[in-house]
Amino acid sequence: MSFTTSEYSRDLLIKVFSFSFIVILCTMKYNTLYFKSEEVKYLLEHVLYDWHALNDAEEIEIIQKYANKGRLYTILAGFLVYLGIMVFVVLFFVPDILDIVAPLNESRQHQLPIAIETFFDQEKYFRFIVLNFSVISFLSVTVFLTAETLYMICVQHACGLLKVTSYRILNAFDNRIQQINTSKIKCIICTKLSEAIKLHRRSLEFIEYLCSTFSLSYFILCVFGVASLSINLFEFLKAVELKYTDQAICFGLVVCAHICYMLWVNNVGQDLIDNSIDVFEQTYNVQWYMVSTHIKKDILFILHRSSKTICFNVGSIFVFSLEGFATLINMSLSYSMLLYSTRT
Repeated sequence: MSFTTSEYSRDLLIKVFSFSFIVILCTMKYNTLYFKSEEVKYLLEHVLYDWHALNDAEEIEIIQKYANKGRLYTILAGFLVYLGIMVFVVLFFVPDILDIVAPLNESRQHQLPIAIETFFDQEKYFRFIVLNFSVISFLSVTVFLTAETLYMICVQHACGLLKVTSYRILNAFDNRIQQINTSKIKCIICTKLSEAIKLHRRSLEFIEYLCSTFSLSYFILCVFGVASLSINLFEFLKAVELKYTDQAICFGLVVCAHICYMLWVNNVGQDLIDNSIDVFEQTYNVQWYMVSTHIKKDILFILHRSSKTICFNVGSIFVFSLEGFATLINMSLSYSMLLYSTRT
């Protein structure tokens, strides 16, 4: 790709891309450690146990629905990420495309976005360098994507457990049960509510363990993510102002990748919050006034446990949600505007 910029701008470009690449490598390395730990093994065993513990066809359908949702997210994320790599690789060959569309008296020179030192001619072995870069990017992103989709699938499973809990609570007060002999109603409702309470407690344990496993990783990622987005957004605005088209395209792609990733992670966290609120609302709206005092105590127990919104807490200072996404974007914009206002 041909850059017609000053040495200062080129140095900044190299530093920004290097910084983003280091963030990816550090996060990839950190997430790789999780796949060797007992925490991930416990999470997967927990998921497997929950699937085997469900016998009701309706409950299996609910958990299957969230599993399919997780599978869809995985496929969509993989498609977008690998498509982004392909687009970025194609940008390396913009000079070749321009030589065909708008040829000059001589061929345009290729230019790498990241400065590397080689003992051979970069122009002569340009395709080999691009191939090497593509393989490294593919492997790095694959590991990174695997860790992220694991988090997403686990959160979707937790949402499924909460949804099944809501279903059990509603099913306990089914109208058909009210038609049964009064002496048997208490026993049936207590049994069903007891099953709902056990599943809800198991859901809370799973979510708490999930947060403790990934919390530190995402806290580090949030800090570096905001810094990286701020710098890349600053360079994007600067490239647009100076009409450096090639730089604007590169930085624009990086900024879009940051925003899409932040939106995706926070949207998954919002699903968890919505399903936890649903448990409280479903419990509150049941016909609790028609049952005995003993059953009311069980309902109050569920209300007490579900009144506190369940969420994915990052470092006890940040919560993954749509509001959290807006906070991250607002912070990044503020820092980038600060950099832009102090530029020389």
